[in-house]
Amino acid sequence: MARRKRLPPGPCTYCLKHCDELEREHVFPKSWYPDSTPPNAWKWWVPSCPECNDKYQKVEDELLVRFASGIGPYGGFRTVYKRVIQSVRSEFARDRKDARKREEKRQRLLREIDALDKMTDLPPRSILNLGSAKLSAHRLWVPGKLLNRLTEKLVRGMTYVLADGLLIDSRYEITKFLLRPEDAVPIIRIVERYGKKDFREGAIKVGRAAAFDDMQTALYVFDLWDGKFFIYATVMRKDIDPVLRNEILCLVPAE
Repeated sequence: MARRKRLPPGPCTYCLKHCDELEREHVFPKSWYPDSTPPNAWKWWVPSCPECNDKYQKVEDELLVRFASGIGPYGGFRTVYKRVIQSVRSEFARDRKDARKREEKRQRLLREIDALDKMTDLPPRSILNLGSAKLSAHRLWVPGKLLNRLTEKLVRGMTYVLADGLLIDSRYEITKFLLRPEDAVPIIRIVERYGKKDFREGAIKVGRAAAFDDMQTALYVFDLWDGKFFIYATVMRKDIDPVLRNEILCLVPAE
């Protein structure tokens, strides 16, 4: 494994704690960028403590295989999907220990798929080739807890990137919304009208509109893999007037 590049001491973008050994941490994992990503893309990164770096890597790895089960090998996600398949197939392992870990992960996913397949009220999603001939279609849960952690990471990271090193402090809270694009029109219109521009790196695009008088208060639109998956988020002060909070959240349809 490549050694992570060390940065000067300072606060972690995510937990805000001072760290003497900060590391570069990519806001979107490098494995999430398809092969079509321009070679000169920056691939946004922020300073992170080793603990947050490791914690979010586990979240990202777990979510990516679940995204793959719902997206499939299509469009901008095709090469990412291929990497996901390789990550759970022992024939692509580096050594015996790695092969054992990949097989354990594959078997865990197959057990989860078998359990969900017994819930007949759930429609099939898409094919994820885990090397099991009996499976033609299946589904995997995408846990809300993991999505919340991912959203917090993306919002904190992109705030740092797009707002010149700004950190979201403890006075603010981040709220996630998973919506169909047609239901997210109010958020999209606000971001398009008041945001500076869309920030794109290959198949990943970020839209942000911040309050004029408070750069931490903002709306976010995360477009992953050219429209294959969207996350919408708000950042607001915890002590904001309840009436105003409700007015803002009324712009966002229920999930």
